Amino acid sequence: MPGDALVLLLRQVLELVDGTTDLPPDLELDGVASLDRARPGHVAFADTGPPERLLACQASAILVRRDFPPCAAPLVRVDDPRLAFLKVMSLFGPAEALPLGVHPAAVVDEGAELGPDVRIGPFCHVAAGARIGARTRIHAHVTIGPRARVGEDCDLRAGVRVERDCVLGDRVVVFPNAVIGADGFGFAQGETGLEKFPQMGTVRIGSDVEIGANTTIDRATMPEEATIIGEGTKIDNLVQIGHNCVIGRQCVVAAQTGISGSVEVGDGCVFGGQSGIRDHVRVGARVRLGGRAGVIQDVPEGSTMSGYPAQDHRAALRQEATLRHLPVMRQQIRELERRLRELTSRAIGSRPDSEESGREPST
Repeated sequence: MPGDALVLLLRQVLELVDGTTDLPPDLELDGVASLDRARPGHVAFADTGPPERLLACQASAILVRRDFPPCAAPLVRVDDPRLAFLKVMSLFGPAEALPLGVHPAAVVDEGAELGPDVRIGPFCHVAAGARIGARTRIHAHVTIGPRARVGEDCDLRAGVRVERDCVLGDRVVVFPNAVIGADGFGFAQGETGLEKFPQMGTVRIGSDVEIGANTTIDRATMPEEATIIGEGTKIDNLVQIGHNCVIGRQCVVAAQTGISGSVEVGDGCVFGGQSGIRDHVRVGARVRLGGRAGVIQDVPEGSTMSGYPAQDHRAALRQEATLRHLPVMRQQIRELERRLRELTSRAIGSRPDSEESGREPST
């Protein structure tokens, strides 16, 4: 390990994950790894599995559930091993070097306000009237527009754009080249062509939100209006959120999802990759959308939807199963039609002409 590598004592990890163990509290830990790749000094985890697999692991500490069977492996018992491992990973995760203060190549306009311990990298621009909260990290080539607000302990990665008047809460993470507050997509047909509809609203991002790389969140159209992202929501890369949308708290939006303007989404929703929602639709709380689902009407809360147009997931699965059988069904129908023609032909050919044979000749 490099001489400046992070080393934690086991007691610090136990405090972080609320764990219990028989291992010595002064045990030194210097990284994380999977069960199969761990070496001494590493922390690993196991959701399930036989104790024999853990005995073969070389990790110094293995996070397991509290009811995991006893074994000779170096166990640390927690409520949720996966969640505990994520917390430990965050301690050992790589941190991009960003010195305290403002880089000489950055531009901070007069009238911008910087909180204590802010870090601003090279080639950034913080416009007049903008406010940056304490301990926030602004990486290279980030633009903070006029009167924008960025909360405390935020992390804005390279190339991020936060446009005028937009507001970010505390502990917001925005990944490279995301754009917050670009104009919404609004035009009207004029005498000489399309006329742009002015976009005069803003964007408000709640605390503890993550926004993926190359994601765009458009500003609202009218003054005093806002496109809103609720607290704790996690947005993947390459997501488009249109003007005047209201996304609830603790939602998860996977990559390449497109949400049209003025959509309302309740709390706790999960949207699969490449799902799409048309404008002015209301999606209730705790809705789950499968990948590539296309929503064209309101969705009741608690629904699980998939397909295009999006429908109840079980009905969509039955429809998909039926489609896979269509070639065989088509052949079966052709065979039935052929047999029906044969039976009909035989019936007509063998039918006695009773009407003609039973008549007396006319005189």
